[in-house]
Amino acid sequence: MISVVVCSYNGAGTIRDCFEGLLRLDYPNFEVIVVDDGSTDETAAIAKEFGFQLIRTENRGLASARNTGLAAAQGEIVAYIDDDAYPDPHWLTYLASTFMRTTHVGVGGPNLPPPGDGPIAECVANAPGGPVHVLLSDQEAEHIPGCNMAFRKSALLEIGGCDPQFRAAGDDVDLCWRLQQRGGDPRLQPRGDGLAPPSQLRGPVLETATGVRQGGGAPCAKVAGKI
Repeated sequence: MISVVVCSYNGAGTIRDCFEGLLRLDYPNFEVIVVDDGSTDETAAIAKEFGFQLIRTENRGLASARNTGLAAAQGEIVAYIDDDAYPDPHWLTYLASTFMRTTHVGVGGPNLPPPGDGPIAECVANAPGGPVHVLLSDQEAEHIPGCNMAFRKSALLEIGGCDPQFRAAGDDVDLCWRLQQRGGDPRLQPRGDGLAPPSQLRGPVLETATGVRQGGGAPCAKVAGKI
C-alpha cells in the first residue's frame, strides 16, 4: 500500500483541487492522510468533506507535519504531495512500478507549470530558488522537491524522518542529503512523455525519480509523475 500525505497550513484556497485530483487516482491500494498544521481557515472542514484521514495538530511547521503523516502511514511507501498540487491519475502507478523494479528508497522530480498557465507562471517556475530538482550532471540530482516525493517508509524511519527545525522549506533538501550520506547515488532516469526528465537518487539506499507541475500564480501544481 502507498500512503499519500498532504500537509497543509491554511491551504483552503487550493487544497480542494488537490483532493479532487487524489480522488481521480487510478491505483488499487492507497490511503490519504491529511495533516492540518494548525490552520485557522477551512482546511480541516474541506478534508472532512472528502472523507480522508485527518490529523489536526498545533502549528509546528512543515517538517513536523510530514513526520506526523509518516507516523500515521500504514503503507510501505510514503508519498508526499503539497496542498497546491494535483496528481496525474497514474501518479501512484508510476511510483509503485519504480519501487517494485528497483531497490531505490525515494522517487520524486521536477516542478513544472501546468500547460497553458501563461508566461508569468513559466518565468516563475524557471526562476532560481523555486521548488525544483537540482541536477549535478545529465544523470545526477542533488535533491528533489518536497511537493512530489515518495520514499520507502523504512528508509525514512531509519534516519528519523524530517528535521523539525525546517518549518516552511528546506526539509526536502536536508532529507535527500541525509539519505545520500547513507549510500545514495543521485541519477536521472529518462521519461518518454516529453514533459520533463525525472531526477533520481540511485544507489544501495536511495533513488529519486518523478515529476511535478506547479504554476507561479496558478492555483495548483500538476504532478506529471511519468517515468
